Amino acid sequence: MLEIRNLTKQYGDERAIDELSLSIDDGEFCTILGPSGSGKTTTLLSIAGHVTPTAGSIALEGTDLTDVPPEDRSLGIVFQQDALFEHMTARENVAYALGPHEGDWDRETRIDQFLSLVGMSDYADSYPEQLSGGQRRRIELARALVYEPDVLLLDEPLTGLDRQLRREMRAEISRIHEETNVTTVYVTHDQSEALTLSDRIAVLNEGACVAVGTPEALYEQPPNRFVTRFLGSVSTLPGTIVERSPLVVEWAGYRFELGAVDSEGVGDVPSVGDRFRLYCRPDAVRVEPSTGISVDGEVTDITHSGERSTVTIETTAGGQLRIATDGFPNVAVGETVTAGIDPDAVFGFAGDSRLCVSTASRAENATDG
Repeated sequence: MLEIRNLTKQYGDERAIDELSLSIDDGEFCTILGPSGSGKTTTLLSIAGHVTPTAGSIALEGTDLTDVPPEDRSLGIVFQQDALFEHMTARENVAYALGPHEGDWDRETRIDQFLSLVGMSDYADSYPEQLSGGQRRRIELARALVYEPDVLLLDEPLTGLDRQLRREMRAEISRIHEETNVTTVYVTHDQSEALTLSDRIAVLNEGACVAVGTPEALYEQPPNRFVTRFLGSVSTLPGTIVERSPLVVEWAGYRFELGAVDSEGVGDVPSVGDRFRLYCRPDAVRVEPSTGISVDGEVTDITHSGERSTVTIETTAGGQLRIATDGFPNVAVGETVTAGIDPDAVFGFAGDSRLCVSTASRAENATDG
């Protein structure tokens, strides 16, 4: 449906987008995720036609859009900043988007249909100042969808909403996408939004696309260190290389075998005695001993979020472990606990090569500290 090829945007000496290429399928929900300044909004505005690329192309169903005016692109867009007309009712705001667009529909029926889609039928005659933040966002969604655009563009649409309302609107956006099946490009810096909503995620950093994949694949099998750290929480285990081929790393009295390292194309080829960072997600750790890996540590922080909590422990072996628990954990800050780690979920990187632990075993004469 949408094809971005070698998209580049230069502002003076600064390159906001660096030869970005991305294909988005018909009906797909694709999220462009990245930190502030990564180029995600510039990418979206280039798709919309509000930013002119320095180089590269954007095509919709095979038709080059690069030089097509924004109003002729058949794209619906919800901007980060609220853009409702304050002097118009909700119905009038939605009707305005139809403008010159024609179709085989009755205009008033069409407006009613999309007000109903976003759950705003009862507020059709209300003015924006009479609506809550979430309700205003719903009207903007209806306005962006009412003329059946080929692609829906959403630029940080939940900005300014409180936490509970953000969760509710995430669910609404997901429902609306399922009902309309409109191809959607969603821009956000919020990892939880990306993991919850997306069919695929494109991760940007400093204007370049550093990874594309499903939420599950990028979270559980991140292809590089940046995605590992940026997409979700991660624990870093400071190990030491004790064997080079196959690569064996020792930490907390355990030996982790990560397989052979191909030195071809690897910039930082590890050597025996080098420090080597191992990683694991909070889901792979439990506040209880394990038949796999067990390590002692002191609870230094507990963060509650209602249904889930995160426990942080400072291990006696060095390094912090973040542990995901359901509800409120039965431990306290300052308490000494023994944490269990699933060795199959431990991984590391040699250059750009991601290495998974193949075996983990207790080292001879090893101690945890």
